[in-house]
Amino acid sequence: MKVVIPLFGSRVAPRFDCGTELLIAQVQDGGIKGAEQVTDGEGNPLQRVARLRELGADTVVCGAVTGFVLRHLAANGIRVFPWVFCEASEALEALASGRLLAASPLQPGKRRGCCARRHRGRASPR
Repeated sequence: MKVVIPLFGSRVAPRFDCGTELLIAQVQDGGIKGAEQVTDGEGNPLQRVARLRELGADTVVCGAVTGFVLRHLAANGIRVFPWVFCEASEALEALASGRLLAASPLQPGKRRGCCARRHRGRASPR
């Protein structure tokens, strides 16, 4: 599989659409066969999805991603592993070894981090 990871320094970017660098790697047979870093100036998430298609990506590992973008990625045949917050190299190793779980295009998963803790147990605003 051809994997793309939006970068923030050497880490997985906190959001799918932030950062200008992408790590592109080939993951095959439980290992990483090659990786390169490319510049992507697209700030618009839909333009980034189009760029991923141009690169031939079939998998994305990222931090936060909206449901709209998640569905758009899925509609373009790109599997998404969201809510990953670590070094990009660690994320690639976890993906290659089968320790990451992909999101459903309609249920991207529960939020993690400060927002989830802050709102736990509180009634919804009216």
